[in-house]
Order: sequence, then C-alpha cells, then structure tokens
Amino acid sequence: MDWLVAAEAGAEAAGVAAEAAARVSDAEALMCSDSTYSRRPLLTVLRYRQAMEAECPREANCSCSLSVVPDLHAQGPGGARVFRPMVTVDCAGRGLRQLPPELPANATTLHVEHNQISDLRPLVANEHYRGVLDVYLDGNGVRSVAALEGSAWLLRFRLLSLRGNRLARLPTYALESALQRNRHAARLYLGDNPWTCDCQSTPSFQEFLAKYRQVVQDQQDIRCALEGGEGGGGAGEGEGEDGRVLLRDVSRNALCREHAGYLVQPLDLLNGALASLILLILGKLAYDYWHFKRTGKLPWIVTKMP
Repeated sequence: MDWLVAAEAGAEAAGVAAEAAARVSDAEALMCSDSTYSRRPLLTVLRYRQAMEAECPREANCSCSLSVVPDLHAQGPGGARVFRPMVTVDCAGRGLRQLPPELPANATTLHVEHNQISDLRPLVANEHYRGVLDVYLDGNGVRSVAALEGSAWLLRFRLLSLRGNRLARLPTYALESALQRNRHAARLYLGDNPWTCDCQSTPSFQEFLAKYRQVVQDQQDIRCALEGGEGGGGAGEGEGEDGRVLLRDVSRNALCREHAGYLVQPLDLLNGALASLILLILGKLAYDYWHFKRTGKLPWIVTKMP
C-alpha cells in the first residue's frame, strides 16, 4: 500500500501517523507515493520527520525540510536498501547575529543568507555542525575566514558560499591545503566582496583562483579596485562601471607599481644622505690638506688625538 506524506506536516502529526502505522501488521512494507518521498518506507520517513521537527531551531524562526536518500554504503537484512535522512535548515533573512547554536542531528545543508553573522567559529567548535556539508552565508558581515584555518570542517565541506560579505583578503595557503585533502569540496563562492588588490596578497590569490577554477565558480564576480582608482596599465578587460576590475586579470605591474614606489623612496633618501655625508667628509679632507699646505698647521682634531 502506498501512503501520502504531507511535506508540511508538523512533529505532532508525524508522531500520530507513525504511531498509527505501527499498529499495522505489515507496516514495514508501507511505502510513500508522494513526489517528495516516492518509494521510501513510510515508517522510516515519519520517524525521521518527527525527529527533525522536534530539533528544528524554532527560536530562530527557522524552517526545516527532509530528504530521505538511499545509503549506498549500507545494506539491510536480505540486501534491503537502507535509507538515511538529510535535513536542510533554512534560517535566511531572520535577522540572526550568530549561527544557530543547535541544529537537527541529520542537518547537512544550512541557509543563513542575508543576516548579520560575522563569526564562523561554530562551524569548527559546535558539535551540531559536524555533519553540515553545505553552508550558504551570502549577504552577511563575515570579514575573515581565519577561524576555519586548520579545522576538520574545512576538510569535509562540500559547498561554502560567502558572496556579498566583507572579505578583503583570503588565507589562500590554508584553503589550498584543505582543498588538496578534501575530495568532496565541489563549490566555493567568493564574489561581491571588497577584495583588496595589492602586491603582497593578490598574486597568491590569483594563483589560487587559476588552480581551483572548477571549485571557485563565481570568479567573474571577484573584483577589486587598484589604488588610485586606475584600472588601466595592465588591469585587463574586465573593468566594471565602478572602476573595479577582475582580480584574476590584474597584471603584476599594475599591482606592484605603487607598492614599489613606497619601497624605493626611503632607499633613495638613505642613499642621498650617505652620498651627502661622503661628499662632506671628502670636502673636509680637501680643506684640511689645503690649510696644512698654506699654514703648516695640522687640523684641530688631529692635535687632540693621543
């Protein structure tokens, strides 16, 4: 027999349905017929939904949805298919200032776009995020991803979207180290951030983008403004109306032109001072020699020497 399971059924409704189905002698053979859980065991779906609804972070006004997929790495009695739950938590646009402190046990995807979140440490330190693979953080206030450096989460994530935050620099060495060991990393979004173009950090960022162009899929939106607002002189053809240019296309000459100027100027001043000092010493020696030849008197400083 096939059953329909309403996707919007709450925890109480799911619990009642599970209890009623449990009284049926062949309950384990009952299957769902709706499009969401088609051919999934009814009791399995109801139990998973009941647990999800009980654990969904309602205090943050979030919503949760359940997918039930076959577990390709497990088999039941007699070779029967085993199903596992995957929960998507949607907390987008809820005015959150931090990531939810608790998530359902089987949460794999988290949407927290368009909030006021700046701290990524819960991804690393909170046990509830252990199984979260896809995180959408677009339109928040994240200024740094340093909290993720060296974390186990960075070694197992599948998708991380940080579009439209406040990132100016990226620790490419940490991300590259993680991506080299993370076989599951599929997508990383970094566009629409106020990236800094400078001689110190941008070249390594460009190398990172070139190496992982299949992972960083929004490179057309990764732009920066050169110091002085100059987009020409090797900046590439990707200059936008706001004067920001494609970071991956900025030439090394354009990046390091101003930077080199700041380094050369102090050196020039030092060289000039040393040259002036040498000329002064040579001039004093010439004057002392001329004075000695004319008067036969040694310079004053020589008479004071022991």
